[in-house]
Amino acid sequence: MLLNKRIPLGYTIRKIWPEFLLVTIISNVVVYLDKNFNVNDYALPLTIAAIIGTAISLVLAFRTAQAYDRWWDDVSPRANEVQRVVISRQVLKD
Repeated sequence: MLLNKRIPLGYTIRKIWPEFLLVTIISNVVVYLDKNFNVNDYALPLTIAAIIGTAISLVLAFRTAQAYDRWWDDVSPRANEVQRVVISRQVLKD
């Protein structure tokens, strides 16, 4: 299904508001701890970043493939109809 409508800004803000608030709170806590307690030894192990990156890439690949399949399911019947029309005109010409 292809959308011709624009998504309203208010809808987008309502959808992302909780996640935005959570990220803002976490980042403020990290900055507060860094400034007031001089916490400089925090580190993210490379394996965690690699695992999260791999998981995100798999999810995105799956969603893209699923969207392409839906698009192709919508386009395919129309393409078949065009093909039938072209073939029938060729047969009528001969």
